[in-house]
Amino acid sequence: MQPVLDEARALAARYDQLALAQPGLAARLTPLGDDHKAHIAELSRLIEASPAPSASAPAVETSLAELRTAEQKAQRTAITSAKAASADWAALLGSIAACRASHVEALR
Repeated sequence: MQPVLDEARALAARYDQLALAQPGLAARLTPLGDDHKAHIAELSRLIEASPAPSASAPAVETSLAELRTAEQKAQRTAITSAKAASADWAALLGSIAACRASHVEALR
């Protein structure tokens, strides 16, 4: 579960960064970043980890294409984790994978 949480943290930070760098995209990107923040909160609660503050995420210059690629990679991680998880975890991880797939489409 930790890789899914780590990717959610990284993605949330990248969405925030791109929304700040390109304010014209903020309305489009903020809801997608908020999804990742919700995933961070739920995964952290379930695995009893503390959410890392956004400021600690590494600075990465991000474009829409790079976000799409990161979402696709993160979706694969969530799918792989869901397949190996217990039924309770599989439902959450499957939902996260589906959300990430919808982000790929929203970023086209």
